[in-house]
Amino acid sequence: MRATQRSAILTRWGSRIQQQKSQLASVIHLETGKPIPEAVREVESCAEYFHWFAGEAVRLYGETIPSPSSTNRHWTIREPLGVAAIITPWNFPMAMLARKLSAALAAGCTIVAKPSEKSPLSGSALLGMAVGAGLAHGVVNLVAGDAVDIVGELCANPLVRQVSFTGSTTVGGIIQKSAIGKRLSLELGGNAPFIVCEDANLHAAVAELIQAKFRNCGQTCVAPNRVLVHKKVFHSFTNALLLEIRRVKFVYSTEKNFQIGPLISTNHLERVQKIVSTACAHGGRVVYRASGIPGKGSYYPPTVVTGVSPGNPAWHEEVFGPVIFLSAFESDAEAIQLANDTNHGLAAYVFTESLRRSTQLSEGLQFGMIGINESKISNAAVPFGGCKGSGMGKEGSKYGTDEYSNLKLCSMRFTMPA
Repeated sequence: MRATQRSAILTRWGSRIQQQKSQLASVIHLETGKPIPEAVREVESCAEYFHWFAGEAVRLYGETIPSPSSTNRHWTIREPLGVAAIITPWNFPMAMLARKLSAALAAGCTIVAKPSEKSPLSGSALLGMAVGAGLAHGVVNLVAGDAVDIVGELCANPLVRQVSFTGSTTVGGIIQKSAIGKRLSLELGGNAPFIVCEDANLHAAVAELIQAKFRNCGQTCVAPNRVLVHKKVFHSFTNALLLEIRRVKFVYSTEKNFQIGPLISTNHLERVQKIVSTACAHGGRVVYRASGIPGKGSYYPPTVVTGVSPGNPAWHEEVFGPVIFLSAFESDAEAIQLANDTNHGLAAYVFTESLRRSTQLSEGLQFGMIGINESKISNAAVPFGGCKGSGMGKEGSKYGTDEYSNLKLCSMRFTMPA
C-alpha cells in the first residue's frame, strides 16, 4: 500500500473517531469507571494521533550520504518491519492503542493487537472502525483473552517482527526476555517526582499537582508519586494543597461533574491500601483522607501522606492511585538526589520561576520527560518515553514510526567516466 493511501486511511479513521466521540467515550467510561470528561479527552487524543501519523506516513524519508570515494554513492531508505504485536493496558485503553496502532500503520506494518483483559471492549470499539476507514480485512487484528498465553505466543511467533508493550515493569522484563530477536518498544512503570522550589508559584503548583495526580484516579504512568517541596515553603504548600484538595469530587456517576471515579478493580484497591499501610508503618503520617466513600465499588479516597522518605519501602512503589506522598528538601542538589532515587525514569516535574534553576534541575534529573511549570507533557507532536527501568523507545512525534521501521543502507559502486 502506498504511503499516500495509508495517510488517507489514517485521516478518515481519525475523523470517524471525532464524529463518534460521545459513543466511544461512553464505552471507556462504562468499562473502566473513568469520568466522562476524561474519557472524552482520551478519545480526542486518539483522533489526534491518527491525524498526526497520517502526516508522518508520507514523510518516511531516507537520505543521501556523502561518500569518501568518488566511485561510490550511499543512501538510506525506511521499510516497514512487518507484523507488529501491540499489547496495551487498561488505564488508557483507547489512547495507548491508538498511539501505537497509528504509528505502525503509518510505517506500513500489519498489526496484531492485544488489549488488556480488563478493558477489551474499548480496544474492540476502536479497531471496529478500521474497515469503515478503508483498511482491508486482516491488516489490523485483535486478540482478546488470557494475557499469559497470548503474549507468550506473540513473543515467540517468528512472524512477529516487533513487540510494543505498555504496562508494568515486571511484565515488561518478562517480555524483554521472551522476545529475543525482535524489535522492542517498552513503556513501563513510573515513579514521578514533583519538585516544588522555594521560588515556585505555589498556587499554580498545587493546581497542576491535583490535575496530574488525580487524572484517571491516579492510574497513569506519569502521575506524580513523590512530591518534593523546599523546606522554606513546605508548610505553605501543604496548607494550600489541603485546602484545594477538599474541592475534589469523587463518586461514580454518568454525570459530568465528578473528577475521580473508582479504581479498576478490587485487587488494585487492595494493592493501594497496602502501599499506604506500608508507608505509615515506616514513619509516614496521613494528614488528609477524603470522607464519603461510596459503600460499593473499588473506591479509594484522595489521600495525602507526609514523612515518606527513601528508607520507606513505599518510596519506591508506583502507587497508581489517588495518593500523594509529601517530603521536604533543602537544596537543589538534594532535590535531584531524592528525585533520582528510583529505578524508574519516565517523567518528572519541576516548578520554579528561575530559568537557571529549571535548566539545572532538568539536566540533572534522570527521566525521559520533564514538565517545567506544567503537568500535561504528552501530545502527538512530542516523543513519549522514559529511561532506566521505565523502558525503551519513543512513541508519538516524528520518532514514533522509527519503532516500526527499519533503516536500510544502500551503497553502490560504479566507475566514473573518463
